[in-house]
Amino acid sequence: MPVQRYSATPLSFLNLFFDLLEALLIVRFVFVLFGANAMNWLVTIVYGLTSPLVAPFRTIFSATVADGLRIEWGTLIAMVIYAIAATVLMRVLEMIVTIAEDAEEQEYESLRHHRHRHRHA
Repeated sequence: MPVQRYSATPLSFLNLFFDLLEALLIVRFVFVLFGANAMNWLVTIVYGLTSPLVAPFRTIFSATVADGLRIEWGTLIAMVIYAIAATVLMRVLEMIVTIAEDAEEQEYESLRHHRHRHRHA
């Protein structure tokens, strides 16, 4: 259920952010692949937003042109790297949240047990 991805956890904002980032990179990849008109306002916006994200990976492999299609490998590599980084970051944050919740629950149980002992003493 996609709605839960954005509403069921305290980390939903990060899920939304990384999903939007990946979506923008996919749109960029498709625009480059089919040679979208860089003068179009939408294409200009997408390229402007994604260029800094792709820049570190752009020179790893040169783009490939086949049958009029241009494959920008830097965008694909960026998508993979950002997806891995997002997954690792989300797992670490989920562990931190779980540890904090467990500690809070233990503290609550300790206080409850302490109050119960004082009531019956």
